[in-house]
Amino acid sequence: MADFHEQPIINSPYERPGEHWELDENRQPTNERIPRRRPAAFVIPVPKPRKQKRQQAQMVFDRAAAEVSSDSQRYDLDAHINGLRRQLDAWRQLPAQQWRVTRCVVSVSMLTEGWDASTVTHVLGVRAFGTQLLCEQVVGRALRRQSYELNEAGRFNVEYADVLGIPFDFTAEPTIVKPQPPRNTVQVQAVSPDRDACAISFPRVAGYRVELPQERLTATFNDDSTMELTPDLVGPTETSNEGILGESALLTLAHTASTRQATVAYHLARNLVETKWRDADGTPELHLLGQLKRIASQWLRSHLVCRGGTYPAQF
Repeated sequence: MADFHEQPIINSPYERPGEHWELDENRQPTNERIPRRRPAAFVIPVPKPRKQKRQQAQMVFDRAAAEVSSDSQRYDLDAHINGLRRQLDAWRQLPAQQWRVTRCVVSVSMLTEGWDASTVTHVLGVRAFGTQLLCEQVVGRALRRQSYELNEAGRFNVEYADVLGIPFDFTAEPTIVKPQPPRNTVQVQAVSPDRDACAISFPRVAGYRVELPQERLTATFNDDSTMELTPDLVGPTETSNEGILGESALLTLAHTASTRQATVAYHLARNLVETKWRDADGTPELHLLGQLKRIASQWLRSHLVCRGGTYPAQF
């Protein structure tokens, strides 16, 4: 059977904890598994090392005393959390018809991350609140108005939120307010089936597609289409940089020999689109780029002749 050191986590994060490791009065694991959930308490288990060479100083952890800013914030958090757990267990045993209408948001830090909802009416604190600012921040999430309708006096009605389990240090006394019945509202709904013929339906657009012109470009080459690429057409291909002092550098176009023919065809087709194929408004007809690249590839393969150490990329 595994002990505490080999398997410290024995409960699934997706189910209610069903057992826990027992700790002695010194907060050391006894390797005994208790078949129930551990009661809430400020416990930081620090297992002793199996091999201890010298006496080590024992650290005292008192989180409950360290995370309060004043004596007025001290309260029995453990009893409060255990009481909430008992009520939650009793709530789980209720029939589905009684708790199905309950809507609840369970989160560790959602109320401190800028999350905002106007339907929050109750806030239950089941965690430690180290500062007064954190209490105010969490409580503030429940102070958003639910209704902005004006009353007979032209003002907003007073709204309250129930805050439980948060040591909120405030001068005002708690106020118990009776629930107010909702105001009469006018419900707008469709009249079916008498008015089904008047319904307005909107298509579900999955995307947009542009219908391109069905223009097909072809090219016929003859002997006049052949071009000889010579050093005279390319021009100077070497540059020597040499200073008064230091090493000289010779710059050439030898690297163009490794340029792929498809790259040369793409640049040639792009130049044709930008200079020759434009519509009446002067906009390049980019839908012809693919066809022009195909024609440019045919011309490069059959009618471009490189002589004198020239390369197609120099064209």
